[in-house]
Amino acid sequence: MPLSASKAQVSRTAPALGPAEDPDNGAVPAQKVALTRQNRDCLGMPIGPTLTQSFGFSVVRRTGSNMIVTTVVLQGAAPNATYTIRLIQLGPSLGTSDCQGSAGTVTTDEYGNGEANVRENVLPGATHVFVDLNNAADPNGDYFTTEPVSLFR
Repeated sequence: MPLSASKAQVSRTAPALGPAEDPDNGAVPAQKVALTRQNRDCLGMPIGPTLTQSFGFSVVRRTGSNMIVTTVVLQGAAPNATYTIRLIQLGPSLGTSDCQGSAGTVTTDEYGNGEANVRENVLPGATHVFVDLNNAADPNGDYFTTEPVSLFR
């Protein structure tokens, strides 16, 4: 089944961290993590039963210029649906998370497949990030998440 690429809309820009705020200002290698239907709270903790069936994946990396760059590949989701993509950053300086806002969208084709690239600045104090997708038509019933990944080496 072919994947259809859709344009991601980039939003929410925070000032990049300077070397004084982030002594480990280097890039972090890409990390591939599965997208599952696991419900997670804003701290990235699982809610309810553990769900491990994969519906695609996200490739997450932190650049040397303090950007989180993510490729989302959604497979077997609702056909012809638009999902909001949130990159939820975690860390004690953020009040534990930044659960608000979105980084873009991905729209699925007739097979429920879609792909998008999104990015946003690393927020001051962020240590981890996870990807959260919510169907715009059913945000509380049709969603996908990844496990949190480290923004440091």
